[in-house]
Amino acid sequence: MKTPTHIDSFYEKYGYKIADTVPGIGIYEFNRGVYYGVDIVVFDKTINVEIYENKYKSAGYAVRIVEYNSKEDIAKLLFNSFFTPGIIHERLRNQYNNYIDKRSLTIGGKYEYIPCLYTIDNVKFDDKGIINRIASFLFDNGPQLVIIEAAAGYGKTSTAYEIMNDMLSNQTIGNPIFAELARNRSARIFKYVLLDEIDSMYPTLNSGLVKTQIQEGLIPVIIDGFDELLKVNIAEGRQADFEDAQSMLDTIAEMLVGQAKIILTTRRTAIFTDDGFEAWINRCQESCSFGLHIIELEAPSTNDWIGRERSEILKKTNFPLESLSNPVLLSYIRNMPKEKVEEEAKAPDGLVESYFSFMFERERERQVLPLTSSEQKEVLTAIAKGMVLNNSSALDRSFFKLLIEEHNIVITLQNAIDRSGPSEVQKLDELIDKIINHAFFDRISTADRRIGFLNQFLFGYFIAHATINSDEEFLLELAVTPWLELGPMSFSTKSFELRKRLHDKVMLTLDTLLPAKLKITIDDKLIKFLSSKLYNDTINSLSLDQFDFSTNTIETCTFLDTVFTNCKFDFKNFINVNFISCSFHNCYFENVELLRHEDFIGCNETGTKLFEIQYTDRSITEQHDETYTDLEIKVLEQFWRPGRAQAEMRKKVRTLFAGFSSKEKNNLPDAIKKLQREKLINIDQNDANLIIENIGKIAEILGRN
Repeated sequence: MKTPTHIDSFYEKYGYKIADTVPGIGIYEFNRGVYYGVDIVVFDKTINVEIYENKYKSAGYAVRIVEYNSKEDIAKLLFNSFFTPGIIHERLRNQYNNYIDKRSLTIGGKYEYIPCLYTIDNVKFDDKGIINRIASFLFDNGPQLVIIEAAAGYGKTSTAYEIMNDMLSNQTIGNPIFAELARNRSARIFKYVLLDEIDSMYPTLNSGLVKTQIQEGLIPVIIDGFDELLKVNIAEGRQADFEDAQSMLDTIAEMLVGQAKIILTTRRTAIFTDDGFEAWINRCQESCSFGLHIIELEAPSTNDWIGRERSEILKKTNFPLESLSNPVLLSYIRNMPKEKVEEEAKAPDGLVESYFSFMFERERERQVLPLTSSEQKEVLTAIAKGMVLNNSSALDRSFFKLLIEEHNIVITLQNAIDRSGPSEVQKLDELIDKIINHAFFDRISTADRRIGFLNQFLFGYFIAHATINSDEEFLLELAVTPWLELGPMSFSTKSFELRKRLHDKVMLTLDTLLPAKLKITIDDKLIKFLSSKLYNDTINSLSLDQFDFSTNTIETCTFLDTVFTNCKFDFKNFINVNFISCSFHNCYFENVELLRHEDFIGCNETGTKLFEIQYTDRSITEQHDETYTDLEIKVLEQFWRPGRAQAEMRKKVRTLFAGFSSKEKNNLPDAIKKLQREKLINIDQNDANLIIENIGKIAEILGRN
């Protein structure tokens, strides 16, 4: 019998060498450092392998006899030997349990994951089965990329941990890699951050071997906070776009072959609706076809989190329930006695400050911490400010100490030590260690000594306090980080007076620098009305409730893929404003006669009759026009790319806006209207379609004949 060679590649992939050629058996040698091992794979069970076993044992090798059954068994044996699923799973379970324990500590009760409503590829689901649906993608054949989008504080990280935990409970899935980019800024280049995560989990293995197993589907990858490494420069009037993300996506594309399964979580950005992203997908699909699923998490449902009874209590006290969308506060309220909920909700800042007072007092008892609540707030605010100024949401222990010394917190700490009793803290270093171990902080991993705030709500709360008490320089530094909107998010349930104070401080410095979408986001979280004029911008993918647009002017702007609920509009303040693929629910409108029907493209409404009103005819006279501008041709090229043999007959409306300059975007609605009038395209809510009857004319316009 000849020596079979069909498993040679399995062993060679792991660094083995063929040690000998013997009919009926395979002998593979592995040398690393002081370890010398040999696998003797028996294909012919009639052969006595004892002579070969003794030969290698006497030479000092550790010998393993492997009876061959199938290639699959060999692959599994080698994977288990090198990647030790039992050990890795135990480590990840501990990581998951630590995550749960820390969150339980910060809400004063047992943490529980509450699934929310979601959409997958623009199809809405209300079954709360998001984890099972995502898990099902892991069993689809071929590489799969799953992108989970949500606003800040809406549970992306918690969802990512639940996905990991579900993987660990399924024995048919290998070893997941879980990378929290918000916690790992040791390198600003995504490729090196990912390598750092791989090295942290498998320090003794070659990263190339790990990458191979990722591609074979044995190591699914979860990347939490994909947007954390994106470059944002609000001072230059822009937010992250596809160009900023392309190198990161290219790194992912290198792994997205074979049976790879990769899951990303990210804040909602324009990146994944950008024309460049679509082109990237098409380019990648040419070399390796992969499945793509984009999932959007909706705002947490108050009733799901705290129950109908507590929701009714809050309504009776006129608490702003529409602002209560943060899982941290919702979890805290869920664990509060109903009588206390009613009592605390009566004061404007009651529930928020009750939460922080509870946690500060708990830390005083848990750690015998000599700092009062106000002193703890002062120290944590200074730390949050230092993180912003250093553009890092995670710092190592030594840097924590330097940061505290930089911001003159040492005086506060020393005063606390001076008034401490004999059984309490006596040394500054000891007190700093207690601060580092505060319940509001979280260590990234046992192998990594960097520490950051437990979640974005807490980080945002202390950023907001730092903002109120800081100068213009701090705000300009904050504006170039991803964290500007965290303060408004965390302050959304505070008293109007305090929200207005934070709002005015931000806008006084940054009003002229912020893009319109971010202005509205900050206005929505803090004051619920439009505080300044919007001009010459595109606002996309917002969900607004009880927002008043009647307080300022909006000129030459486009609202795209935005949901308006219980909002107020006065259209005398709207000049050349277009709404594309937007939804209006129970909104209030004034001066609707000033509108044109054609200003609303692919929109829908409930609870009103906005689109049934007979407006004053200010529309452009419909006339046949055989000439097409460069911009109109570019819109058609979104459907029919140069060099492509065929057109795409349907695209999402929002993708039509991708890849254009700001100036072009302002004129894009008119180009779309012209193409509609000429019956070349039609808009059906979120979808844009080429009209097939006129495909010949479109080909002629684009010179494709």
